[in-house]
Amino acid sequence: ETLDGGVEPLGLFDVARDEYDVLIVDMPPSWVDWWEAVIETTDCMVMVTQMTIAALRRTRDMIDALKGIGYGGLPLHIVCNRFEKKLFTKGLHLKDAERALGRKVNSWIPADFMLVSAAENEGIPIARYKNGSKVEKAIARISAEALAQIEKDRAETAARLGAG
Repeated sequence: ETLDGGVEPLGLFDVARDEYDVLIVDMPPSWVDWWEAVIETTDCMVMVTQMTIAALRRTRDMIDALKGIGYGGLPLHIVCNRFEKKLFTKGLHLKDAERALGRKVNSWIPADFMLVSAAENEGIPIARYKNGSKVEKAIARISAEALAQIEKDRAETAARLGAG
């Protein structure tokens, strides 16, 4: 399969890697032919889920599938999107999500459907639509955490290669 101009999609990653230090790839929520090729070059995966039974099951299935094909050691950052922090209410809580996933939820993005929808409808980033929002701050925090993980892993790899 090729894109316009006859360039294979994965060839675009090679070109982009030559140009940029960090690539962020928004993957489809279901497995596609080129998933594994992207995962093979991934330094850190951020997996986004929601606080519903169905979403948590799909996320757990994806985590199990990654382990099943040998990518269980890949740094994985779990994010709950549209998260509502509620005390003393019915529904799923963060601990329920962690129990369902079999691992820690690293971060969350607060629920603000109106803000996200408005920014999306305008075709502009959330930060430009409403600078300083809780959603913007959460996304910035998640990005910083993922980049810190990548830098830490790269430093550890460099140290191992230097020691060997």
